[in-house]
Amino acid sequence: MNSAPVDDRLLSMDIRGARVSTVVVQRVPADRLQRFLELQRGFTQAAEGFEGYRGTEIYPPADGRLEEWVVVIHFDDQQSLHRWIDSAVRAEWTKKLVDEIGNFQLKTLPSG
Repeated sequence: MNSAPVDDRLLSMDIRGARVSTVVVQRVPADRLQRFLELQRGFTQAAEGFEGYRGTEIYPPADGRLEEWVVVIHFDDQQSLHRWIDSAVRAEWTKKLVDEIGNFQLKTLPSG
């Protein structure tokens, strides 16, 4: 019996079904980081209440990107994502985020 070693890179892969995502890029001053994370927790809890929500990923700044944080929010489909984007709940959280941290860039990915 031949037992070839398993490539560790294959073990860390996640293969997921189709979904849509929205990506937020926001500059977060170091002195506002704690508040930014608190707001993201609230944002995530609010999104969890929407049908089709699948998860949120938060990425800290990469080397050379200064204070740019990336937040990726996943939903099952375009309809679910748009219910969230168009909701009064999201508008409330967005206003808090802009008022306390600053403007951000938003991009919707039709898959992934």
